[in-house]
Order: sequence, then structure tokens, then C-alpha cells
Amino acid sequence: MSTFFSDSKDIKLSVLESLPQLQAEYNLQGWIRAESTQDVQSIVEELTELHKENKALRVENSSLLKKIESQTKLTTKPKTEEELDQIFDILKEKMIDITGIKSEIGNGAELPVEVDSLSLSVAFREMLMRGVTNKYGIGELESFVFFRLCPYLQTFDLVANENVAGVQYRRYAITKKGIEFFAYLDKKEHKNKSNKSVKKSPEKKTANKSSNSDAASSAGF
Repeated sequence: MSTFFSDSKDIKLSVLESLPQLQAEYNLQGWIRAESTQDVQSIVEELTELHKENKALRVENSSLLKKIESQTKLTTKPKTEEELDQIFDILKEKMIDITGIKSEIGNGAELPVEVDSLSLSVAFREMLMRGVTNKYGIGELESFVFFRLCPYLQTFDLVANENVAGVQYRRYAITKKGIEFFAYLDKKEHKNKSNKSVKKSPEKKTANKSSNSDAASSAGF
């Protein structure tokens, strides 16, 4: 926007004429006195202070979260261990009739008619680890493990029934979870033994027999 003038009066007139045009062109709302505006510097300082406080709170919050997470790890069992604890308790309660194999065991006559599946799993651990099949001519113990014990263990994904390439029979093989379960039993036994040595109490030592030892003795192997 430009105008021509010859003296000061023309300048004044040009300014007065230009103001309405500028207002219409830029949609101006009005004039603000400088003394009526807020102190920008104070606002900047306030925002800076709030930013510092916010940063400090974030650091404190992060520190508290790490502390809570650390304490939770110390007081909470991993999900895998909790699941193995549950399987341990269930197998301990599940009884299986061993009448058909008592004659195959040296002291079978002294064993009860039913033995818990946890004890049987420990007793037949080596057989489970190498795999057991239903091929023709298997013995009574192998047949018992394949047809009576393994189907129940499979419900907890401790063993898996699989095809054997090139043959007619099938095989129960230990799974990764099954290996973890036997490792869990070993750790449990080691922990019980450590507790016995610390306590050095004959009565408590007798009362705190390891689960694996109980299982093996109750199965008679």
C-alpha cells in the first residue's frame, strides 16, 4: 500500500484513510495499549520453573517405579514356578492303581494298591526322559507308563504323544515343560536338603523329607 503526498497534511490524511483499509484487509480487532499487556518475561520464567518441577517429578516417578518393580520381583514368584507348584500339588493328589505291575517290582507286595502320580513320575523318570513306546513286546512296566501314566502327564504338557518315522507304534516323549518340571523337582530337593543342614534338627530333618525322596520311596523304586 503506497500513497503520494506533498506536505504533512497529506501524510495525516493518508494515514487516516489507510487505517480502515488495513483493518478490513487483515481483520484487525482493535488496538491494545502496551501497558495493558501481560508481562511476558514473568510468564516465561513461570513456564521455565514449571518445566524444571515437571522434570524432577518424572525422575522421581521413574525411581519409584524401579523400586516397586524390584520389590515385586523379590516377593512374587515367576508365573512358570507358580504353574509348576500347581502341577506338583495336583500330581501328588492324583492316585493311580498299580495292581497290574506290583509283581514286576521287587517289594511290590509291600506297596499300596494306589500310588500318587508324582511318585510314579519320579520313579519312572529315566524311562520318561528317554521316551516310552507301545511297540510290540514291551514289558509290563513300559506298558503301564505308556497307557496309564503318560496320558495323565500329557494333560499338563509334560509329555507328548508323537509318531515314530517308519514304524507302526507311537512314542511318548518328554517335552520342554517336562524337563523344566524335573529340574524344578531337583531344585526343590536341593532346597530341602539345604534347609536340613542349616536347622541341624533330627526331628525336623525327618519331617522335612524331600518330595523326590518321598516319591521314590513311596513308589518302591
